[in-house]
Amino acid sequence: MQGSQAFHAHCMDLKGCAKCGGELTSEIVTAGDKRYHPRCFCCGGCGTPLTAYIDVPGRGPMCRDCAQNNTGMSCAGCRGAITSEYLTLGSEKYHTACFKCANCSTSLGTGNYFQRDGKPHCGTCVGN
Repeated sequence: MQGSQAFHAHCMDLKGCAKCGGELTSEIVTAGDKRYHPRCFCCGGCGTPLTAYIDVPGRGPMCRDCAQNNTGMSCAGCRGAITSEYLTLGSEKYHTACFKCANCSTSLGTGNYFQRDGKPHCGTCVGN
């Protein structure tokens, strides 16, 4: 099954399961460009079956906890796992989308910001 539609494996030009290499003949789970048997779509860290995942380069799909432990980094804004690009302010790391003014929550993106008490702030809040 892909999304909400069922497909015959032979109609989709499928290769084997990304985990076990076995033939995909009925229901499949697609993650990125890889396909799995539903029973094989498990966290690469703890082996728990996945319903949501973070793709960790070199480790494959992982649950949120294992992805965070695998990189050892969490976002100072949302506390979620950092598994790809991030911004650093002092010793704190942020997802680009989480890099916001600590006072008014205006997105700072990769633009100008000011540091006050170790936290990012926009120019408007620093001026107040």
